[in-house]
Amino acid sequence: MPPQQVPPSGAVPPWAAAQQGGVAQPGGVQPGFGQPGYQQGRRKPARAEIPSGTLTAIWLMYAGAVVTGLYALLGFGPYARLARAGTNHPVSVAQHNAYDAAGIVLGFVIVAGFMGIAGWLLSAAGVRRGRRWGATLGTVLFGIHAVVTLFVLIGAEGAPVAKALTVVVLVIGLVTTICLWGRESRAFYRAFR
Repeated sequence: MPPQQVPPSGAVPPWAAAQQGGVAQPGGVQPGFGQPGYQQGRRKPARAEIPSGTLTAIWLMYAGAVVTGLYALLGFGPYARLARAGTNHPVSVAQHNAYDAAGIVLGFVIVAGFMGIAGWLLSAAGVRRGRRWGATLGTVLFGIHAVVTLFVLIGAEGAPVAKALTVVVLVIGLVTTICLWGRESRAFYRAFR
């Protein structure tokens, strides 16, 4: 029996190369590793690597999603009252207005509620992974909500709960935006590009 040769340092057995999706090359170097143009994939930061301000922003985004969900659920009550007041064949002006308002309220509840919850969660996921686009998305959604808040405060007559929850979501968005763009958060985004 011939003497066995010692494999070179860093060599990978052929079965390990097949498990990793590549073919072992002479000299023990895997395809892609150590070659020009190879760039290691991005990773999700560990919880200990996330700065406290960024972590606070993430938790505030989850709280914002919960409050937005509560706001959407509570919006079905006014819709039901307006739908009862307005009929399919309105006779009076008040019934016609209630019928129109019911459709608008339902649209806001479904569209704004769904988009708000999705926006909060998508932004939190991006920021959690150290991506700047998550902070940018959160800031843009905060700006849109600030405009919507003006419309709700001016136009929602006799809806104190809607006004209060809109302001609560606005305050959560403001504090979150401040946390998202703090010095340590910006450094965190740069580190995990």
